[in-house]
Amino acid sequence: MLFTATSANEGLELWKSDGTPGGTSLVKDIHPGTQWSVPIELTTMNGVTYFAADHEHVDNPDGTATFNRELWRTDGTEAGTYQVKDINPGIEPSTPTDFRLFNGQIYFAATDPTVGRQLWKTNGTNAGTVPATNVNPSGGGFGYIQDVKPLGNQLIFHADDQTHGAELWITDNSADGAHLIKDINPGADAGFPLNTTVIGGNKVVFSADDGTHGSEIWVSDGTEAGTQMLKDINPGSDFSSPNEITAYGDKAFFVTVHNDPNTFAATSALWVTDGTELGTTMLWEAPGQAFQYNIYNLQILGDRLLFMAPTGVDQDGFSFDYELHAIDVPEPATGLAVAAVVVIAQRRRRSRAR
Repeated sequence: MLFTATSANEGLELWKSDGTPGGTSLVKDIHPGTQWSVPIELTTMNGVTYFAADHEHVDNPDGTATFNRELWRTDGTEAGTYQVKDINPGIEPSTPTDFRLFNGQIYFAATDPTVGRQLWKTNGTNAGTVPATNVNPSGGGFGYIQDVKPLGNQLIFHADDQTHGAELWITDNSADGAHLIKDINPGADAGFPLNTTVIGGNKVVFSADDGTHGSEIWVSDGTEAGTQMLKDINPGSDFSSPNEITAYGDKAFFVTVHNDPNTFAATSALWVTDGTELGTTMLWEAPGQAFQYNIYNLQILGDRLLFMAPTGVDQDGFSFDYELHAIDVPEPATGLAVAAVVVIAQRRRRSRAR
């Protein structure tokens, strides 16, 4: 097993373990000394693990420092741990993020001085590490590449081409195959698609803002015609801000909030969708208000959804007694009564969610 850990002499570096004390050791002090290389995005392909790390830095006159974060690989040995490619040459970082194994290659977002922030791919070699898209042909822009997910034989992701703002894109892995799916918030204003989650293998649900309805729940099959808002949960321009989108087969659970303009607090609700308007229904509403989402940590266990939520309301209308809840996974468009939510762990605790 590979993992990151902090030690006094090496800082935060890459370690390995076979499950025994004697078989647990530092793989390599990538950024020598007490400086941290901070390995992240560990993603394995064909027995080799790829990740982002920095091995050097330069102190700037203003007191800050620039850390040279690039693409690295390891086979679990010190000799087999090295930088794959210096994507942004010199001390400037390319800052690889959003690693995704897809069709026998690792895809990730990275920055270079020529194409700006783009989606890249690697087969594990220097020569085979190349841009996979050209979202922003003018180069130099941040690009906002993130949340890369496989959708059938394509990749769907968020990007900013410096013209349409942050919107939903797709690529079929050909040289010119990346294109904007839909300008959700027309013009330069961003639709800000977030929390993209694949359901049923052929569509994604996510939150987005079209500039009229606020942040609501959307669906896309990768085409412009198949990209639409599922439901205006908080009518008008009020945001329901879908969060914690969690897939289960051809369904997705998510949490929304309804803000109280008088107290600036919100009430959270648990929803389910099968990617259709009819199949997008509220399952349960949390008692009381809070100053953040008060339904959270959604996890699927067998045919049940587990989540944390409050069980009580104090004299001011605020939630308390946060416990572990469960709900049976429903069939699409059926909905469930509030009574179907079961508190499966009781630890009496009095605390406001303020």
